[in-house]
Amino acid sequence: MPIRPHPDVRRRGLAPLWLLLACWVLFGAAPRDVAAQPGIDAATAERRVKAAFLYRFVDYVEWPEAAFASAAAPVVIAVVGDDRLADELLRIVAGRTAGARPFTIRKLGGDVPATVGVHVLFMAGEGGRHPTVAAAAPVLVVGEADGALERGYTINFVLVDEHVRFDVSLGDADRRSLKLSSRLLAVAHDVVPAP
Repeated sequence: MPIRPHPDVRRRGLAPLWLLLACWVLFGAAPRDVAAQPGIDAATAERRVKAAFLYRFVDYVEWPEAAFASAAAPVVIAVVGDDRLADELLRIVAGRTAGARPFTIRKLGGDVPATVGVHVLFMAGEGGRHPTVAAAAPVLVVGEADGALERGYTINFVLVDEHVRFDVSLGDADRRSLKLSSRLLAVAHDVVPAP
C-alpha cells in the first residue's frame, strides 16, 4: 500500500505544498530548483534532477557493513547508458562526501554492467532484467522505465505532471539487504510494500 500524505492534506488542496516541503526537507531544495535555469531544455533539466536525486539517495539508504571494503571506502555510483547524467553527477559530487566517504562515479557500458564494488547502479532508458542486475546485492538499483520495479529495481524514476518523482520497491530493498529511511519513503510517489 503506497505511503501518502494525510487525507486532510489532499482534501484541502495542499498536496503540492506538502510535496515541495517534503522535498525541501529531504533533499535541501525542491527537485525543480536543481534545473531552474533560463535556457535549459527539458531533457537537460530532467537529467539534472535525476542526478541530484541519485546523489541524495545515498543519505537515505543504509548498506550492510560488508558492502564497503573499509570505513573510508568511497560510495560508488555507476551509470549505465547515460554519460551526460554521469557527467552531471561528477559535477554534483565534486568535493562532497557521504559522512567520511568520498564519491566515485563510474560510466558503465555494454549489456552486462559490472556491479562489484558498486553501491548505486542507475540503468538509463529501458534498462532490462539482466541476471547480473537482478542478483546485484547490496546495490541500490535505480531505473527510469515502465515496469522497472517489477523487473527487480529498487527505485524507479517517473514523470508526474512534468515533475521527476520516484517509486520504491520495499521488497527489492529487503532482498538486497538495504534499509531505506522513512524520510525517503515519505516523499516517494509510490511505495510498493514487501510481499
